[in-house]
Amino acid sequence: TYKDAGGQSTADLIGLNEPDLWRVLELIAYRVHSQARTTDDAQFEGGEIMNALMQLKFKRNVNPIELIEALSQRSGIIIGKYENVYQFAHRSFQEFLSARYLARDDHFPDQLVNDVLQSPTQWRNVLD
Repeated sequence: TYKDAGGQSTADLIGLNEPDLWRVLELIAYRVHSQARTTDDAQFEGGEIMNALMQLKFKRNVNPIELIEALSQRSGIIIGKYENVYQFAHRSFQEFLSARYLARDDHFPDQLVNDVLQSPTQWRNVLD
């Protein structure tokens, strides 16, 4: 886990523990990958992060602006393309996080099977 000069991890700075941060990233990656048809389509608006936070219903308050800053400026997992438009720094991050999302007990195997049957080529790299 990356820690800044003050000894705080990215998860601490934004008000999430590390497992919850993984869940946010996995959900965003899955949603983006589900909608993506080309490389450029892998972009998403900052509101997608807010939607993920709302869906996951964390007990503590999470600052979405701090989260975006932490993910883009501190950790570099996402990069800003335009104002309020982001994408994962590398397509393999998105695919890895999507695979983690699909491997969770509440999504496996039903969601995985459904996605692959609907669009096998789209999910090939996620499953490799």
